[in-house]
Amino acid sequence: MSSPLAPERNERIDTGRRKLVLAVGAAVMYGSWAFVANVSRGGGAWRAAVAQAILSFVSTMTISIVMEAAYGRSGTPKARAIRAAAAGCATTCVMTTAVHLAVGTPNLVVTVVPVLVIGSTYCVLYSIGLLRLDRRLRYAV
Repeated sequence: MSSPLAPERNERIDTGRRKLVLAVGAAVMYGSWAFVANVSRGGGAWRAAVAQAILSFVSTMTISIVMEAAYGRSGTPKARAIRAAAAGCATTCVMTTAVHLAVGTPNLVVTVVPVLVIGSTYCVLYSIGLLRLDRRLRYAV
């Protein structure tokens, strides 16, 4: 499915690369944090780290796709950006909490709160990026 913001093939490829780089970075960063947050709890640290790394990769890709779909074409640009950010934040909260509950992360709150704060910031910044890209494409000659 192509992004409503990327009418040209090259722009879709660049959008895909950007999502991949962001997803790999999220996996490394958040997986490392989950390990540090749980290392004092024994064997659960590696389980939490691997779960968080996989979750961060998949969720960053998923959230970016969800946000682009939520941004869509209807409404004012600001309303679309707000809708995209809200959809991304909701997806982040649900996915992160559900996975850590499922794998039995020993220190749930300490593990997920930074992920949710930074993830929500990512969603807001990504939606601003969608708004800027939309404006650039709209006013391109």
